[in-house]
Amino acid sequence: MRKTSIAASLALLTVLSVSVSSCMSNRKKGMMKPPFGSPKDVAQANDLWSRISGYRTWQSPAGMSGFQKGRSPHGKYLKYYLNSIAARDPLAPGAIVVKENYMGKSDSMLGPVTAMEKIPGYDPADGDWFWVKFNPRGEVMKNPMGMSLAGKVAKGMKKGCIACHANAGGGDFLFVNDE
Repeated sequence: MRKTSIAASLALLTVLSVSVSSCMSNRKKGMMKPPFGSPKDVAQANDLWSRISGYRTWQSPAGMSGFQKGRSPHGKYLKYYLNSIAARDPLAPGAIVVKENYMGKSDSMLGPVTAMEKIPGYDPADGDWFWVKFNPRGEVMKNPMGMSLAGKVAKGMKKGCIACHANAGGGDFLFVNDE
């Protein structure tokens, strides 16, 4: 009886040990997982790129046609484009804002292309915006740590898309309607 009891106790301890170890491992993974750059975010960004491919034919915000003076972390000059939904109402579901970032005042100096898409329920705390930074060829860019810049980019951080755009007038995360 005693051998059975010891064997059962050892088996139970082994199961508990594996369970606790697994839970701790998953907890650590969950805690370290950033709110952006996942394969799902990248797939959503790639879909967005395919839908904005003709963005240069889109309307610019009022008074912001052509090159505009840029600000960090974007280029020295910027060009803005609004899809038809954003042109009517930049806060409407489906609104898309595209910003070309230029290193100089020349079309040949195009750098990253950043985009925001309004998706109801996506991130209510931060205006329901999906954020992405593309290179000029439409590939999702990565930060220095190798994380894809798509999704809730830099959510909860002191610097980044969400932290900066939280300072936009009106609490709407948009600067294009503040100027």
